[in-house]
Amino acid sequence: MTAGWRNPLPSRPGGLVLEKAFTLHQRGRLREAEAAYQQLLRQSPKNAGVLHLLGWLMVQKGQTARGIDLIRHAIDIDPKRFFAHRDLGNVLLQSGRFAEALASYDVALALKPDVAGIFDNRGTALRMLGRLEEALASHDRAIVLDPSQAVTHVNHGSALAGLGRFSEALESFDQAIALDSSSAVAHSNRGGALHRLERFAEALESHDRAIALAPQLAHAHISRGQTLAELGRYAEALGAFDRALVLDPGSAEAQFEKATMLLITGRFREGWQAYEARRRRVAADAFHSQGRLQWTGREDIAGKILFIEGEQGLGDMIQFCRYAAMCADLGARVILIVRESQVRLLQGLDPRIDVRPAAGWPTDFDYHIPLMSLPMAFDAGPEGFAARTPYLRAEGERVALWRRRIGTEGFKIGICWQGGPGNPARSFPLSALEEIASQPSVRLISLQKGAEFGQLNASPMDVETLGEGYDAGAHGFLDAAAVMETMDLVISCDTSLAHLAGALAHPVWVALKFAPDWRYLTGREDCVWYPTMRLFRQDRPGDWQSVFTRMAAALER
Repeated sequence: MTAGWRNPLPSRPGGLVLEKAFTLHQRGRLREAEAAYQQLLRQSPKNAGVLHLLGWLMVQKGQTARGIDLIRHAIDIDPKRFFAHRDLGNVLLQSGRFAEALASYDVALALKPDVAGIFDNRGTALRMLGRLEEALASHDRAIVLDPSQAVTHVNHGSALAGLGRFSEALESFDQAIALDSSSAVAHSNRGGALHRLERFAEALESHDRAIALAPQLAHAHISRGQTLAELGRYAEALGAFDRALVLDPGSAEAQFEKATMLLITGRFREGWQAYEARRRRVAADAFHSQGRLQWTGREDIAGKILFIEGEQGLGDMIQFCRYAAMCADLGARVILIVRESQVRLLQGLDPRIDVRPAAGWPTDFDYHIPLMSLPMAFDAGPEGFAARTPYLRAEGERVALWRRRIGTEGFKIGICWQGGPGNPARSFPLSALEEIASQPSVRLISLQKGAEFGQLNASPMDVETLGEGYDAGAHGFLDAAAVMETMDLVISCDTSLAHLAGALAHPVWVALKFAPDWRYLTGREDCVWYPTMRLFRQDRPGDWQSVFTRMAAALER
């Protein structure tokens, strides 16, 4: 969520000549003001006040580095110059130098400890550094000192949102709007909080209001598009992202969101191209092979060493590792880097592929490519190779071990109801399975690992667990794969275990939220990536009851 910050002009100086120069500065007559400041410095080179004001003027002219140097020089001459520390902090904050900005604000507050605007900007610097609890405390202090500033409440709400406290964030944004109903940022951030609370219709109203107030605010169009996507209005969402790109052609966020809309609607060729924007949404060093020769799909890789760099989540690796085998089919010597917990599972992918953890990073290779760029290199959707399953396999001895432990009686359903914390809307409540559990001979067996088991303890259903040794140790998914082979069916939310079942070509039913991840497309019960996967979609946001009523009926049949 975006936020504001306070950046006033330096305070009015003393001295008649300096006063005239400052007046020119205030009126925006920067060239004349600069000449006047330079004349004063020729007369008094160590005049801290003039150096400070000239530094600020340089910043206004876009010469930020020069401006920072001049303000720092003023501080060297007069270390107790409060306004210079304040303004240096503001310039550094605006320049993205958050740790330095924080240091300047702390010195300013040591000189004058009760300035609301500095506490507010200090909180923004802390938030940008990821120190959210400290940021919230700083914004709290700013509000105590001056509760009348809408921007402070916006920033306070942004800190709360960063902490996942969206209901409280909404209250802060509402307070900001009560103080300044024309604040487009406040309306946009309010929409963001409502979105995270899954109140999508209200969120859309807030985004529309933000855009009415500030049509050129690219971020508001992105947020609006994200909310439209959650409402299943994909064509309108695509239009919102396109509008954001008109306003900000370099926006990686807008380009990435546009890519997901193209992919979910089956426009794969355009979507894979646009999906490359994901690489600009992360830190520059997130992809370790940037700057090396990337394979585009056009180069002959027969006999060449191709380094495939793993990325994103566990499920993404399971879904897209199959492309590594396709690269081997082209004659490449393939090195695939994966998370350490997945090495052993993926070593069964293809004997031609050298699967390594990150510690085994290669230094000698001809081409590299990030995992999720492989579909673009092959220039195809999934239809051409989805039938190439199974492409992962469980270890035979491990399957036999779990079959002895679990037994063969009953209709065994492996269940996974909770995914990772990044997208809780994909998870469903364990209680949604009650109608399925009540059917004759059904045995529910939990495939969960590392999730919150409070629901199990509170559930009246008989759900079997697999013990502390299940998938314990450094190698993940080995037991999960083996247990799946003993199941008659797997029922899962959208998480890595669903991908594992699909890669094993095991029957799996996946419960999807109303607006699912792009890989499941729209309006289909089958999955183009996994022939043995069946999709059950929400009829409306948050409605799991209809999903599991249909599942129960399908199981009964």
